[in-house]
Amino acid sequence: MGLLEETIRDTFAHRAGVPPATDGLADRAIAGAQRVRRRRSVVASAAAVLSVALLAFGALTVATRPGHQASDTAAGPTGAATLESTLPVEIVVDGTVYQSVDGRLRLPDLGAGSVQQVWRMATGYLVAMYVSGAQASASLWYVPTSDPLTNTPSMIENGEAVMVAAGTPQRPGIQVAWRDDAGVHVGVFIGGTVADTVTTQVPDVDLSGVDWSARLYPTTVVGGAVVLAGTATGSGLGVSDVWFPARGDYVSTAVAAPFSAMLAVTPDGEHIIGTYHPTKGDKASCLGEYDPDGFALVNQLCPSLFSLDGKLLPSPDGRWWLVIDPTQVRLYDAQRVWQGAGPVRTWPMAGVENGGWADGGTALLTTPDSVLVMRTDSAVLNEITLPDATTPPIVVADLR
Repeated sequence: MGLLEETIRDTFAHRAGVPPATDGLADRAIAGAQRVRRRRSVVASAAAVLSVALLAFGALTVATRPGHQASDTAAGPTGAATLESTLPVEIVVDGTVYQSVDGRLRLPDLGAGSVQQVWRMATGYLVAMYVSGAQASASLWYVPTSDPLTNTPSMIENGEAVMVAAGTPQRPGIQVAWRDDAGVHVGVFIGGTVADTVTTQVPDVDLSGVDWSARLYPTTVVGGAVVLAGTATGSGLGVSDVWFPARGDYVSTAVAAPFSAMLAVTPDGEHIIGTYHPTKGDKASCLGEYDPDGFALVNQLCPSLFSLDGKLLPSPDGRWWLVIDPTQVRLYDAQRVWQGAGPVRTWPMAGVENGGWADGGTALLTTPDSVLVMRTDSAVLNEITLPDATTPPIVVADLR
């Protein structure tokens, strides 16, 4: 579950009494906290001060399970291995980064809350922390790797929501965006701080048929736009819009945003992949690829191959789509998706929550107590369990 999903759940659990089912934008980390305003509007609260210690370092026991066989192909090699030697990408478990090359790295004391997302930089890590509950808040920390046990980590930003994304040709450099009482901000991470910051006001979106407003939070950067998203119903992220910082202040186009759920960003960072309803009130959904500028439809497929509560992970070379559904994991040839081609492989299994690609042929999937290595040339998911873990594993996004 992503930080915005955590935010929505916390808000309804603590203020409205009904925790919603919040699924959708899980491959990009954002944070938020909300408060009930006049008209019972669901909006964000002010930031909280971080003060207590993060989880201490400890050895993690690992075990292997038989590989998960794809339902539609012959078996591939299973093979057992230790955690570090098997990891194609870095993961974080209980406050420790397990590195695929350098071993283990304990994250230093970052204050209150839990680690929700981690990004690898050339000089260290960016770590998003989330404090849940009625006084929910989010913060972003920079942890240098030159000597992380003695160097003091620095808080980069904090507020209702924080987000980190790879740069694009229109917005080069590592992008950091956040929302607080002053508005929505975006800048470039350089030398341990955020530079060239641009700020705009983003009013809450009035919605028909419900008695609250939707507050929009930064979720990622696509092309020259900061993508904003919020909830129209308290269940899922049904309101989306874009802000182009180079063009000045935010101008609302939320009513015209055609997609009902954003699934992913294309590997080149230029387009949005999402689902949409072909006609108003239609329960059937289609799959679309959009240019954020005017929401021009570049590709479409009706009906959609994916459920609204699934997760889509495109490979970095654009060759593959890995789709995580509540009861199965599927691998698609991305070049054939828009022609309606079925999956190359399907693994019937529940409990997979998220994942990330190491390269064009290898990905890592996570469950609450294990990691699974997926290779596009094998029909088997090799699983390593983490029986001593007290928090689910988090895949580190590599932005080097």
